[in-house]
Amino acid sequence: MTRARTTPWVQPIEIHRNIDDDVHSVKLAFGTVSGGRATSIISRSQIDDPRGAKRVLAARGARIPEDWLEDLQLALKAEGCDVVSSTSILGWHGRSYLFPDRAVGRGRRLVPTNPLPVRQCAKGKTKAWREGLAEACASSSYLTFAVSVAFAGCLLRPVGQDEGAVFHFIGESSTGKSLASTAAQSVIEKAGRERLRTHDLTGRALEEEAARCNDSLLVLDELGRIEGTPAKRLQHVQNLAYKMTGGQGRQRSSRAVSDFDLRNVHYLIFGLSSGEEPLDGSGIRRRNDGEQVRLIGIPVPTRDEGGIFDLELSGERRAQLARTAESAICDNYGRPIRRFVRRFVADPKGAERAREHVERFMARAVTAPSPFAERFARKFAVVYAAAMLAAQYKVAPWTKKAAGAAIRKVHRQAWEIVRPAGSAADDMLVWLRAHASDPKLFPKVGMGMKVRSGRGKTMFGIRREISGVSGLALLRDRLPDIVPAWQADGVLASLKARGYLLPGKEAGRYVRQIRVKGMHPPRRDYVVFDLARIEGNAKGVPKSKSDAA
Repeated sequence: MTRARTTPWVQPIEIHRNIDDDVHSVKLAFGTVSGGRATSIISRSQIDDPRGAKRVLAARGARIPEDWLEDLQLALKAEGCDVVSSTSILGWHGRSYLFPDRAVGRGRRLVPTNPLPVRQCAKGKTKAWREGLAEACASSSYLTFAVSVAFAGCLLRPVGQDEGAVFHFIGESSTGKSLASTAAQSVIEKAGRERLRTHDLTGRALEEEAARCNDSLLVLDELGRIEGTPAKRLQHVQNLAYKMTGGQGRQRSSRAVSDFDLRNVHYLIFGLSSGEEPLDGSGIRRRNDGEQVRLIGIPVPTRDEGGIFDLELSGERRAQLARTAESAICDNYGRPIRRFVRRFVADPKGAERAREHVERFMARAVTAPSPFAERFARKFAVVYAAAMLAAQYKVAPWTKKAAGAAIRKVHRQAWEIVRPAGSAADDMLVWLRAHASDPKLFPKVGMGMKVRSGRGKTMFGIRREISGVSGLALLRDRLPDIVPAWQADGVLASLKARGYLLPGKEAGRYVRQIRVKGMHPPRRDYVVFDLARIEGNAKGVPKSKSDAA
């Protein structure tokens, strides 16, 4: 005979109404065979036949009596229980931010549809994480930037941005790119190379990963792990960037989305990726503006230059900083973003402060306004705002001053790669005007005259009368020292159209050969500028006047 129980073996806690599909479930509490207590969320659709619910509870270790049926049916009815909203869509819901384990913020109570235990989402202490990364960030503009991106994902919506971006670190192996990525990931969740999402994803899998990271950060593994030629890998990451920043996955028919697992998904995220091949450069087509503001290449210094540790000269010290950072992110993760969001939603002026930081960065970063330059810079401006707020909320392993310098530096380097030829041409004019009269760089060498021994190594060119014009002849192979090599032709075309460049001997070319005694070899390729125009002494062209095309 079964002994009567005064307390049901399973009890309802609350009803969850899923706002995605209006399905109701019940959160149940029960004792386990190990002597503890556990909870599980079961659909109310199983009230009439709860055998499936029993199997789920048994798998969770529930202690189930022989007369289990009546108690389980009553628990699934959950009469008198509070109703709370649940959703599978993480990120912002009004003034609440939903994490995989819980919501933070104000407004209606909200819970994840399938909540994860907090121990799977976060570990350690924010303070230990911050202290473990502080010295590494102080020695690395790139590490500071990457970690700032992790905080920036949740600011896109509050500052009014409707499009994120993928920041793609470019550089040779063993320069610290993976450390930057995993450090950023540790802000959000457990970090490590084995935890990074692979590039080898189907389109649907990528959509689901992006949706899972909504209002946050998606970190992808090294691009070089993808098989195929460099061109195919580049095409892959370009397509991926459009999909990640597009805000929604592939749209399906109403019949297809009746299956909840195939529903249309929406998201707003930042992404981090890395690779060795450049996105723009020699032998690679120039990407259009839409690609360049969605997939932003960030060049990382070489190993000899310190890799991501651009502010630390000692190789031994760089290795120690990397080990300390790796230890910190292994033992502490997931806590920083939770503290950041809690303090942001508790700050009545949080969104206003973030927008002010964005505009402050824009005012300093965009010196020659254009729609492309502003759209490009605004991605970095959101990262800057996140870095400033993280420092203010005492979550960040940096000072405001150091973070500002780091993010501005990374923005300048990224902009250097993609800026339009006209902008690069303006900068080249500034350089030429500053150095044209320097006899060490551009000695005056008339016809038949000889360059002094040893000067050829430091020269950029010569000054000489050419075709009846006072000319400034720049060695063609020194041009990449002034402008990016891949932009050279565009810069020369812009300067020729504006009257600064003398034509070459052959139609349609900018280069002409000039023989200079003392040079090795004596006959070299040069591009020749009108020196009077460069110096601003030509009639009607004052030196201070803008040379916009």
